[in-house]
Amino acid sequence: MGSVGSCYLSEKDQLGEVCTRHGNKLGVCTRFFIPKHRFIMWLFIQGQLLTQDRLSRMGIIYGNCCFLCGLEEESHTHLFFLCVYSRVCVQMVARWFGVQFPLNGPTDWWLRMRSTSIAKKQVIGLALASLFYRLWGVRNTAWVESFVVCPRKLCNEIRDVVLSRIRVCNVGSVCSRVRVWLKELHSRGCV
Repeated sequence: MGSVGSCYLSEKDQLGEVCTRHGNKLGVCTRFFIPKHRFIMWLFIQGQLLTQDRLSRMGIIYGNCCFLCGLEEESHTHLFFLCVYSRVCVQMVARWFGVQFPLNGPTDWWLRMRSTSIAKKQVIGLALASLFYRLWGVRNTAWVESFVVCPRKLCNEIRDVVLSRIRVCNVGSVCSRVRVWLKELHSRGCV
C-alpha cells in the first residue's frame, strides 16, 4: 500500500486521460488547480474515494454513519452534497462568489454556468475543487481525531487558497469585468 503521492504519480497517465475526456467539461484540468486538489476531484469524479459505504461493501469496516453530521450513511453524494456540514460549507463558498451551487452535483452546476466567462469558471472551479479537498480532509480528521473544524474557518481557508492561487497564476490577462469581479472577491469574506 503506497502513499497518496505515489498513487498520484502511478495514476498520472489515467488522470491526464480523464482530464482530456471529462475534465474540460468540469474545469478540473486548468492551470489554476492545485495538483492534490485535482487528484481528489478526479477520485470523486471516478467514484473512487474510500467513503464508508465503499469500505463497508469491501468488509473493511462495519459502521457507516457520516463522521461530519452523524445523521446518515456516508457516500460520495452524501459527503459532498447532502451532509448538513457540507451543505453549510457549499452555501458559504457560493455566497462568497455570489452564485448558487445546486446541491446535487458539480456537473449540473457547471451546465448552468455555460454563459459565464472561462476565467470565472476556472476560479469557481478552483474553489469547488478546494472545497472537495478540504471536506475530504475534514472528514478524515473527524474519523481519526473525532474533531470537526468550524465551517466558517474551513471556508476562509478555501478563500485564502483561491486568492493566493489567483495571484500565483497571474490572471492579469482577463477582461476588465472579470478583474473587477476578482477585486470584489478579494474584499469579501466567506459568511
